[in-house]
Amino acid sequence: MRRRVATGISKVVDRRLRSQSMHGGRVVVGRDTLGTRNVQWGGENIVGRNCTFVAKKISVGRRTTINNACHIAGPVTIGAYCSFAPGVAVFGRDHPTRHLTTYVGRALLGGHMKRHAKVAPVQIGNDVYVGHGATILSGVTVGDGAIIAAGAVVTRDVDAYTLVAGNPATAVKQRFRNDVVTALLRLRWWEFEDAQLARLRPLLDLDLEAEPDRALELLRDLTGNGIRDHLDEAAPS
Repeated sequence: MRRRVATGISKVVDRRLRSQSMHGGRVVVGRDTLGTRNVQWGGENIVGRNCTFVAKKISVGRRTTINNACHIAGPVTIGAYCSFAPGVAVFGRDHPTRHLTTYVGRALLGGHMKRHAKVAPVQIGNDVYVGHGATILSGVTVGDGAIIAAGAVVTRDVDAYTLVAGNPATAVKQRFRNDVVTALLRLRWWEFEDAQLARLRPLLDLDLEAEPDRALELLRDLTGNGIRDHLDEAAPS
């Protein structure tokens, strides 16, 4: 009987947290996640369980999803339509390494050493996939469309549409041909309004690596039909 009651309570708690919302009901947060008030949300985000958002100056773009047990310490900026697998860590600050101690806890003179922490913002672009257990260290910029492999430790900048892996992470390959990457960066599809996203269907079903010429044709058609110009004109100056 006790077990049945506990299960019932768990379901109620889960349901409440799944519907928890911020900024007009557009962010869903899993249970035991802390620090969400430190984040500026782009909207329609999904955050898993047991995540931690430490310090302020954290920005998460529209429709980006963050899976369970991720740890993000600001200052960090994350673009739109990114996907974080479980256990990802992103650090916009680091312990002091050139002083007497690296210890920044309050037990030492009320946290005196925090003033010497190295603060170097992390910038993560749009449509970036970060694999399970990857770590991105302070001062790193990750370009649009990049892929961070599972377990990678990223200590330096990652170019757009590049796959990196390892510790320290190094470039494995560029995902697509140069002219396709250039066209993708010009299109910036993640800025599309909802009504325009349907125009992407032919591209979504295409293997851009196997059929680069067809991809380039579709990308040029999209940019040539004024979608990009319309978005640029609508953007605030």
